[in-house]
Amino acid sequence: MNRKPFFLILFISICFVNHLEAQDNRSAGATEKATTTVFLVRHAEKVDESSDPELTSAGKERAQELAYVLSNVKLDAVYDTPFIRTRDTAKPTADNQGLKAETIHSLRLEDLKSFVELALEKHKGGTILFVSHSNIVPALIKIIKQEELTVSRSEYMNDQAYDDLIVVSYETRDNVRILNLKYGKRTPIR
Repeated sequence: MNRKPFFLILFISICFVNHLEAQDNRSAGATEKATTTVFLVRHAEKVDESSDPELTSAGKERAQELAYVLSNVKLDAVYDTPFIRTRDTAKPTADNQGLKAETIHSLRLEDLKSFVELALEKHKGGTILFVSHSNIVPALIKIIKQEELTVSRSEYMNDQAYDDLIVVSYETRDNVRILNLKYGKRTPIR
């Protein structure tokens, strides 16, 4: 698979977001602020619809692809959930970065909000990866944007897709930029 076009698009996109942020700071006469970048992905392909399935062979490939795609990005932390599918999706990236993935043990909205708020404060100005679920990723975006918290589907992630890589970048949480990219093999939508 030719990865050059993807990396070129990813690199240009990140540079564009950083350029816009730098312009905003200069035009507003702002002092230097720390940009926090959060990568959000859904777990890779799972073998079945049971409560805690493992990854398929395609899912294991996707997890390796994620590690490759993020190999030139210095991550400060990797977070997953207590399910095999998210842990196995996060592990190659965490290992590649020399990190141990931290687990978000409770997915209840208020617990999730508290956990994510602490993680964002702890890694302010850093780069974080959250490996989660298609119904939780929109909640993570709302937590980052400080919007009303609900679990819902959104324009950011399709239930049937496993190839979404969402990049959220912000200095202040009332000025959030979101970029929805794709990685790995394209997921056919039924």
